Amino acid sequence: MRTFYEKPSKQQREDSYFEAFVSLEKDVPEGSWARHEAPDYLLTSGSLVVGLEITSLVSPTLASIRNAQDKAFALAQTMAVERHLPIMEVRAKFRDEHSLVDAKAAALELVEIIQESLHRIDDSRNHVLNGFQRKYYSTIMANLGTRNGRKWLDAQRWGRTHMNWVKRNPIDELQKAIDDKNAKLKDYLQKCTECWLLVGVDEWTAAEAVDFSNEGLEHTYNCAFNRAYFLRNIESKLSRLRIESKSDGL
Repeated sequence: MRTFYEKPSKQQREDSYFEAFVSLEKDVPEGSWARHEAPDYLLTSGSLVVGLEITSLVSPTLASIRNAQDKAFALAQTMAVERHLPIMEVRAKFRDEHSLVDAKAAALELVEIIQESLHRIDDSRNHVLNGFQRKYYSTIMANLGTRNGRKWLDAQRWGRTHMNWVKRNPIDELQKAIDDKNAKLKDYLQKCTECWLLVGVDEWTAAEAVDFSNEGLEHTYNCAFNRAYFLRNIESKLSRLRIESKSDGL
């Protein structure tokens, strides 16, 4: 059974990508996989040892923006507990998903909007709040932790309304991710006979919201690994990339 994480740690992300890879890629030697480090997994098949190194295709700028937003929601949730607000699920959309926020100010704004709206939030339905003239948020959805008197939520749950703008065919960014790993291949090959590279994204995360058409997937990438793959994790879409090595130093 594959496991998905909304806010994965590095290891959780790698494990999720690995689970997808082994379920989707059939052209793999028979053998046993083991968790490792640099490369992340090793497949032992007789005298053959295949390394699998896993990385993500992430925009550093969007990652910083998303981290600040996540911090704002975490702070808001803590404030909600401290202010003894009723247990709720709150999902909010930022006015500008591409601008860095002041996490503390954004958290305070969200809590104040909810406090001011409590008089019209009951447990009969999901409440959509908008029309307020504030800096950070355009739309907020709020659910009380009970529905028609029946409890369904045990603790505060505050976070984002998921909306992504998917970047199409970021070939240069994918090549950069491959280049970063090419530079480390000599170290990986000390642990294995050959090494493969898996580059993945979780498309619910804006910092990783990318997709490749046939044009992007059929592009020939400079890659010193024996194989390279691109994975859109949620869609279980794995593509083997066309590669060639232009480096004489490996």
